[in-house]
Parts: sequence; C-alpha cells; structure tokens
Amino acid sequence: MRFGMVTLGTLLVMLVGLSTPTLADDPNDPVWPDTLKLGCPVQIGWPLPDSIGIPLYIYADDTVGSFTAGFTCDSESLTWSSFSHEGTVFPGSWSWPIFFVPELNQMLIGAIDITGLDNAFFPQGLVGTLYLQVASDIPPESAWNIDTVKVGPAGDFIITVIHAGPPSYAVGIKPEYGDCGLVEITVDPLPCGDANGDGTANITDAVFLITYIFGGGPAPDPYELGDTNCDATVNISDAVYLIQYIFAGGPAPCENCP
Repeated sequence: MRFGMVTLGTLLVMLVGLSTPTLADDPNDPVWPDTLKLGCPVQIGWPLPDSIGIPLYIYADDTVGSFTAGFTCDSESLTWSSFSHEGTVFPGSWSWPIFFVPELNQMLIGAIDITGLDNAFFPQGLVGTLYLQVASDIPPESAWNIDTVKVGPAGDFIITVIHAGPPSYAVGIKPEYGDCGLVEITVDPLPCGDANGDGTANITDAVFLITYIFGGGPAPDPYELGDTNCDATVNISDAVYLIQYIFAGGPAPCENCP
C-alpha cells in the first residue's frame, strides 16, 4: 500500500517532470553540471540512535523552478522516515511534497515554486535532510548503500531550470548525483564489555553484569555486549575480566564480540 502526503505541489512537480524533456544536462549551462549530492558517509555507533539524518546538497548555477528526487536504501534495518527542509537554500514560499513507498523502501521528495514568482536563483547549499529510522537489530559491522530511483508517477530524478530569455522557457534536466560510492552508511562493531549499552566499557558494566548474574537484573542487550573476554558466554568471568582491565592493567575487552 502506498501512502504519503499528496498536495497540489506534488501534482505540479509530477506534471513538470512529465512535460519537460529530460537531458543529460542543460545545453545552455556550460559552467558545471547541476548536481545533487549526499553528505555522507554516515557512521552508526553504539548505543544505536533511533534515526540518522543524511544532508542533501544542491549545486547549480541556474535559476531553478522545481525538482524531484527519489531515493532507496538496500537495508531492511534502515527505513525512510521523514525529510526536513530546515536550513534549505530554497525560498520559504516553496511547496515541499513528500511521498513514501514503504514496501520498496523508497522516498520521493520534491520542491516547487507554486507561485511561479519566487524561483531559486543560483542555489548552492543545503536542500534538506533525509531521515532513516534505525532498527534495534541492525547487524554490527554492516554497510548499506543509498541510491537514486524513479518513484511513482514523478518518474525521473529531475531539476527544472528556468531561463529568463528572451524567450523565457523551462527545461527539465537530469542532474548529476554525488553519492559516496558503494557505501553511504556503516555500523560500528559491537563494543564488547559495554554490558549496559551506554557506549563505553567501564566499572558500571561490571556492576551491571554482577547484578544480571546474581541479582536477576536485565541481561545485556544485545546479549553479546556482556561477553567481555569473548569466550561466547556471559558469566562472572566477564565481570572479573573487566575489573582487572580497569584496575589492574589487564587486557582490554576483545575488539569484536562473537
């Protein structure tokens, strides 16, 4: 089932995308190709955040009247959740329709000057921030890709360039896309010994383990975080190992939990 916020701006953006020719770049723009670029890579550490934001930037030396941009992520542990145009270089009067295809993990964003009188002149800067929700079971040491995609009736990843003329006209161009190569998002390895999941291994983790083992306290989550010595079990030896590391110069918790 598709759902999302569909507004007059959505229809106008879709109409612009369908009614203007899509070119490799505007032939009247010899300075540089208009470009949309992700601000990445993003590294996810522990404890896991609820969501991560990836900024999107535009580089254009044209007057821009609208754009659509569809994105997909190849992870089941990261799902598109929202888009914020706070801090955008585009005028405040623009409409910002957003559309989701959750079963395909796709998000379409668009922007348009619905008045036709407040175009963006030579925009170079932040478009907005794309947000992904992070699942609690995301695999450690994983890496994920973000790519452009055609989403629904809006079709192409497209910018509408407005030329004042004479004569004045609008042309739809397919902008360059600047990603981070094969990987946009990486997940840190589990910090072994961080039993309470606060991001560091210290004396509070030893207390947490002792409370879990002898006092019926909560288990480490993920469970492997309590395996300080990496012997594939969580028991009192892990608490002792951690205390020796902190107070007696013992070996550090192993680098990667099993």
